[in-house]
Amino acid sequence: LLVVGLYLFLFTRFLRAALARDDVFQRYAIVGLTALLAAQTAINMGVNLQLLPAKGMTLPFLSYGGSSLLSVGLTAGVLLALTRRTPSGKGVAGGSHLRGQHAWRWSLQGG
Repeated sequence: LLVVGLYLFLFTRFLRAALARDDVFQRYAIVGLTALLAAQTAINMGVNLQLLPAKGMTLPFLSYGGSSLLSVGLTAGVLLALTRRTPSGKGVAGGSHLRGQHAWRWSLQGG
């Protein structure tokens, strides 16, 4: 029951972060990757409760499997990168931190 609660907490945090995003791409990417992990978790728990046929899927972050562990780690890394915030409170992946650099380059090019 503790494991189910931790997964629900993790998935709700990612979904709340997705709703806080202004960029549509970030929002869809976070929701899609969270749904991917949530579906894998639900299928594994359904197999363990004998509600679903065995599929051989691992439980994200807990079960050991070489390629599965690598793909879940990469998915988590992308999710963390998408939900990262700067000290100003704006998301890094949105590109708002680059506006000043682009304006600076533009002024150097004589535009």
